[in-house]
Amino acid sequence: MRVSQSEILDEAATLSFKALCDQSGMSAELVCELVKVGILEPVRSAPCAWEFHSTCLAQALHARRLAYELALDWPAIAVITPLLAERDALRRRLAALTAAGVDMA
Repeated sequence: MRVSQSEILDEAATLSFKALCDQSGMSAELVCELVKVGILEPVRSAPCAWEFHSTCLAQALHARRLAYELALDWPAIAVITPLLAERDALRRRLAALTAAGVDMA
């Protein structure tokens, strides 16, 4: 089962461990490492029954891209990923405020 773009953004949809591995193109060992360092968080905590929010697929792909493009290790990516998400949220908020005509000075 492939996950559509709209399902990736839907936290109610879940992926099995195998589906996350298959759809991300990552090995089981790598997905386990991403869980270990806190980049991914399973919905169910028993490793034999791990399920992930569908948004974890995008998180896994983003983490892999950061590792490749910036030559960072997984613990470093675990630190910067929430910071990048916060930056993106602040940019969206600033854009919304600017569009609403709020004076930021």
